[in-house]
Amino acid sequence: MYIEKLKIGNVELENNILLAPMAGVTDLSYRKICKKYGNPGLVCTEMISSKGLFYNDKKTEQFLVLNEEKRPIAIQIFGSDPSIMGQAAKIVEQYADIIDINMGCPAPKVVKNGDGSKLLLNLELVGNIVKEVAQNTTKPVTVKIRKGWDDEHIVAVEAAKVIEKAGASAITVHGRTFTKLRLMERSRTFFGCPVERWTFTGLSWVTPHLSSISRNILAGSPCSTSRITGSWAKAEWLASTPYSTMPVWRG
Repeated sequence: MYIEKLKIGNVELENNILLAPMAGVTDLSYRKICKKYGNPGLVCTEMISSKGLFYNDKKTEQFLVLNEEKRPIAIQIFGSDPSIMGQAAKIVEQYADIIDINMGCPAPKVVKNGDGSKLLLNLELVGNIVKEVAQNTTKPVTVKIRKGWDDEHIVAVEAAKVIEKAGASAITVHGRTFTKLRLMERSRTFFGCPVERWTFTGLSWVTPHLSSISRNILAGSPCSTSRITGSWAKAEWLASTPYSTMPVWRG
């Protein structure tokens, strides 16, 4: 593994090991355990409803209890209303070092409201949300997306460009579509030349080539490690390449 420092926006991480946000998992206790025994460069909260924050819901506000955790800490918010997402960014800015936007959650109760991975069907809205959040905070903004909604909507490369243009400092890609989640079909994909090598097992580590483009694009894929380099054109080809044909080195 290539352990090295990583910079996202103006936040410098001690290493490129990242604790992925997981609903019902990455609560305060879990983050503290990971910090103590694994020392990831960045930890992230569970996803937090932007509407819950906007309407001052007390249960939602409990997700913002950090209790002097070791920093840096990313706070992940979700929603599909650009204005409310912008207001939520203002609220969490005082707590977060990085603000992450969830555009990859496949949970039915999230998707049915047009949030999470459902946003990948409307890239104009994706751009508006990211822009609104970025304009309402001084903290770096990152975004989690999926490969696409289904095999007819593989939009990760296009979405990444929209997100970058809207002001995000980093993008995390889950290499499966929403519909493939139910089939548990892994797909090995590559999104943009910045990523050299990656793995994703809850704790993930990434080595971006910062000189390749002005932003970091971080890709995650389950339980194995891949090394791929290339260009946006190559990324588009690889986005449709089956998992079984991709070069993979088991760790």
